[in-house]
Amino acid sequence: MDNYISKNLRKLRKERGMTQDELAKKLGVSYQSVSKWEQGKSNPDLAMLPAIAVLFGVTIDEIYDMDEIKRQQRIDELNKRIKENYQLHRVNNNIPLIQEVLDEYPNSPDLMFELGRSYFLAHVDEAETIEYLGTAGELFAKVIRLTDNEKLKEDCRYYLNLCSYYSGESAVAHEDSIDSSRELIKNILLADETMDVDRDMSMKKNIESLTLFLARQIWKLADPDCLYPATSVAAEKAAYLMKAAELLKWLYDDGDFFSVHKELSDLYRVSAAIYMYDSRFDEALTAIEKAAEHAMAYDSSKGREHSSFLVYGLTDDVHVENKPCSRLLASKLSQDRYDRVRKDKRFVEIEGKLEVFINNK
Repeated sequence: MDNYISKNLRKLRKERGMTQDELAKKLGVSYQSVSKWEQGKSNPDLAMLPAIAVLFGVTIDEIYDMDEIKRQQRIDELNKRIKENYQLHRVNNNIPLIQEVLDEYPNSPDLMFELGRSYFLAHVDEAETIEYLGTAGELFAKVIRLTDNEKLKEDCRYYLNLCSYYSGESAVAHEDSIDSSRELIKNILLADETMDVDRDMSMKKNIESLTLFLARQIWKLADPDCLYPATSVAAEKAAYLMKAAELLKWLYDDGDFFSVHKELSDLYRVSAAIYMYDSRFDEALTAIEKAAEHAMAYDSSKGREHSSFLVYGLTDDVHVENKPCSRLLASKLSQDRYDRVRKDKRFVEIEGKLEVFINNK
């Protein structure tokens, strides 16, 4: 709840064009107090909340963002039950659970995707399977239209292809599922038609696009979000993710990852979660260290020209604000799964570095 207060106070202040010092003077408190509120290090006194609400013209509930808190609690509980059903191979049970929450939040692309995936994975008789695949395909197509999240779109295209394949329509895959692949193939075919420097740069761009495409295919092959029924499978999933990381490091051999720092952070972060499941704590801590390193590098990246051999001269104009990758990792590290290493010196050091980095202006 503290995080919602800090986030909303910062948002309300900025919307009204006020500095922290100006807000502090209006409330009769120190600048340091306001700074600590917005960093989530402390909260305003309860007696101060009515004055803050009046100043910003909102209710106290809006300061706490109670609707968002309730929504997040609802979704967290749903995700817990979804995971339990996956582990017990009761995928069918997830369909009514997700549908109930989706009825409450009908514009949530994430919930639509999860419902579509549950329909796809559901183990039912053959006639129902075809019907379920059709429902899943409609949900994935709707998510593609609604979301701006490119990774979510890519995941939907992947599942759309699988739906087409299993329903016997693999020869006429959904248009949305092949757009990105078609564009990549077109660029590869056209590269030879360009001349001299333009040709070289086009080919380098194609090599970069193909490598990223292959790394993402390996991620999908690992399917880390779905089912860890046995230790051997967990180990295999982590090995796939490490292969994807190695592929990216092969391409950017000079360490000029820029925007790809985020993909590497995600790969190491998810690998750490799998290692924890497999009780491979030392490997989990090493993966967390690398995830944090790449998260902070991504959030600090301004982008520039690549220096690695195969992509030399290509530019990456990434510009990141509000440190989203580091914030995501920090929130994931608060999960119960890490309780077994939470007091480990390495883990404490990683959390400390992330906190300093996130709060550093």
